Amino acid sequence: MEGMNISCGMRAARGAIERVSYADGNFHVKTIGDAAPEGICGSGVLETVAALLKSGGVDSTGKVEKNSELADKYFQDGQSCGFVILSGKNEIHFSQADVRQIQLAKGAILSGFEVLVKSAGIRLTDVDEVIIAGQFGSYLSEETLIRIGILPKEMKGKIHYIGNSSLSGAANVLVDRQLANEYEKLAGKVRYTELGSEKGYATLFMRCLSFPV
Repeated sequence: MEGMNISCGMRAARGAIERVSYADGNFHVKTIGDAAPEGICGSGVLETVAALLKSGGVDSTGKVEKNSELADKYFQDGQSCGFVILSGKNEIHFSQADVRQIQLAKGAILSGFEVLVKSAGIRLTDVDEVIIAGQFGSYLSEETLIRIGILPKEMKGKIHYIGNSSLSGAANVLVDRQLANEYEKLAGKVRYTELGSEKGYATLFMRCLSFPV
């Protein structure tokens, strides 16, 4: 999701498209450092998918729709097809294969989320809070996470961002022995769930590949 295996993907560096929206028949983008666009980083990748869904350029199955509002931006090059996000000297496009990559990642996350909720013996509506960790995670809006279906719609209004928790947690352990002991006790209570061994997981994963209608 951070640009790996995406045709015009790149790391979050100067010139990377980090924000994408769709309005009035056009894509509107913002790059890191307001520099000339060179590619799309993680947050931009997910917002591009959200924009494609909003415009009808991609349907709920992840199929690129040639005859949509984006017909004038559609391209086909051999076996590859998709949409041009930005034209010009350094063209930025998003392909059918890129959409499939995001589907696989989001399907794994959503199916894992649902398995964990089920194994805890609760319903989605019983979840009080979803904590998004990591520097990358802090750039993902609640609207995008739910629009794409990385998280269920029931999580709207329950998402909390905490930034680079692994780094801050490691720093806390180094300066507070009592806290380190508490962390060790907590780690001992963690239960591992093997998703592939869950009954009906293959069917669940296939369902989670679809985008919300």
